[in-house]
Amino acid sequence: MPIDTGCPVIILQGGKDKDVPKEHALRLVSHLVTDPVSFTLIPDGDHRLSRDEDLRVLERALERAIEDTEPV
Repeated sequence: MPIDTGCPVIILQGGKDKDVPKEHALRLVSHLVTDPVSFTLIPDGDHRLSRDEDLRVLERALERAIEDTEPV
């Protein structure tokens, strides 16, 4: 069943997440057929993605999202 959020979607997924397997996130992506989707797998990341390097990935994703929504 398609999901239409009406906005861009950014998903960061830890490859070592024991609470939400990456397959669940990929299944979600497969249902987002009308929205722009960015999926980033952090291979050694866990569920929290709270390490400094994980937070830098999150920060860059947010910066890109803000840049994409700023008027030209």
